[in-house]
Amino acid sequence: MKKMLASLLLFGIACSAPKAAPGRRDALHIDPPSATLQVNRVQAFKIIGLAPLPGTLFTWRADRGSVTAQGVYTAPSTPGSDRVRATYTTSTQETFTATIKVVH
Repeated sequence: MKKMLASLLLFGIACSAPKAAPGRRDALHIDPPSATLQVNRVQAFKIIGLAPLPGTLFTWRADRGSVTAQGVYTAPSTPGSDRVRATYTTSTQETFTATIKVVH
């Protein structure tokens, strides 16, 4: 009985643990997470935590279009799907992805 009560108490403590605070690395996300753009149009992406983080903290890549070191994306000249990825340049190498639909 004592073991069961101790287990229930520990379970209750674990379930009530606070969630990640805003602005912590585990609360980061790419903004916007998706976009629809006409061919050759530009969209700026950023990584948001408590506040926007400098784009230079990330390595930016696009599958089909192009993206600058600051996260400014240019859609390709043909319609289709694309992805923009920002990889955190710290030791975590965490990657954030946005999806793009390119249209005429």
